[in-house]
Amino acid sequence: MNETVISPPNSIVTEASLLGCLLHNNDFLTVCEEFAIREDDFYEPRNKVLFRTVYDLINSGKVADITTISNKLATEGLLGEAGGIEYLMQITEDIFSVSEKSVTAYSEIVKEKSLHRKMITICRDCISSSMSQEDTFENISDRATTNLVNLSNEKNVATTFLVRDVVESEIKSLRDRLKSESFLVGLDTGYDRLNDYTSGLKGGEMVIVAGRPGMGKTSFALNLAANIARTDNAVLFFSLEMPKEQLVQRIIASECGVNSQNLMTGRMEPPELKRLWEKIDRVNKLPIYIDDAAFLTIPSLRSKTKKLISKGVKIKALFIDYLQLMNSSIKDDSRVRQIEDISRNIKLFAKDMDVPIIALAQLSRKVEERSGKKIPMLSDLRDSGSIEQDADLVMFVHREEMYDKNTERRGTAEIYLEKNRHGSTGIIPLMFISEFTKFRSVSPEEEVGFH
Repeated sequence: MNETVISPPNSIVTEASLLGCLLHNNDFLTVCEEFAIREDDFYEPRNKVLFRTVYDLINSGKVADITTISNKLATEGLLGEAGGIEYLMQITEDIFSVSEKSVTAYSEIVKEKSLHRKMITICRDCISSSMSQEDTFENISDRATTNLVNLSNEKNVATTFLVRDVVESEIKSLRDRLKSESFLVGLDTGYDRLNDYTSGLKGGEMVIVAGRPGMGKTSFALNLAANIARTDNAVLFFSLEMPKEQLVQRIIASECGVNSQNLMTGRMEPPELKRLWEKIDRVNKLPIYIDDAAFLTIPSLRSKTKKLISKGVKIKALFIDYLQLMNSSIKDDSRVRQIEDISRNIKLFAKDMDVPIIALAQLSRKVEERSGKKIPMLSDLRDSGSIEQDADLVMFVHREEMYDKNTERRGTAEIYLEKNRHGSTGIIPLMFISEFTKFRSVSPEEEVGFH
């Protein structure tokens, strides 16, 4: 019984036409480069060899024609593998149309077929790994997600724009802001002073909120998330340290003005219960999504976010609590190297999704070892200097009372904005109401106490 062999997606004729156009006019290679055409995008082995040779010749400043190509191939002993002189002459003679428009069309077809073949390979690898069960489901899933994201990024996307087009877009945004009397470019943080420094949290930004344990990083991040969500912006909060129930308790305590400990135990006085019932409905309406899986990698971060988006949720900000608890997909014994990989990919994902990603981070013990005031510095970021390098904003949560129980500044906090890629740095004074796990802006009278 004969079985029909189905070839992977390909168009050998289009590949030959594309190569023929390149031989007629070497300048058309720039069109191929716009589509990120590479040797492995060709299905026909002869075409792979020819494209590599044409590419090498043109990029070395030489002319790529039948004479130079055949000479280079003969020198390398590859002329037969490339189909010989006869095939070279054939692809130049069989060209129906030689123009930038036709090269664009050929490039698009060649790339599309290649992407489909690569998709098939990824899926086959998944099937093979799952059938053998030689690896864990999480590793197979993460590997597949990473490969699919990388494959998606190969798809041609316009990255070059005329200044005029960008100016028109920026002027429209400016007019909208003037009309609304809002001078924020990004998301409202809920803290006026922080907004003044940052103009809001903007798409593509990687924001680091760091501090030593107990400073209130998670509480501050939850306050930011609630402030963003209150203006009907959906937020996705990844919590690797705290279960969803505890996070929700903190949100309720902060938003309703009730004691977090009383909320947990149920020992609440009538006035407190009254506040809870009056305000709980607005907590229910906050579009905050929580993922409290203890295992999180960059591929799973991408996969979970895009899965939520596919359901129609328009995510405007991501939070990660916290960065150093994430798992790396790279096989490297160096934790510093792994953190570098995680940090870089968080920044790339923020740019890809055009949303701010607020990642919490631990500071090293060097802060405690410092004499005098224990003010954090950028060098205190634990495990890797790449976090500082990749971040657009770095802010430290600092509360003096955590080091000096007798301080007169109990209940106060400072956000040290130590890096701001698009603006100035400074200190944002806040009040911290510990029983509500809430950070709030200070009044002019209260700010006097900070000096």
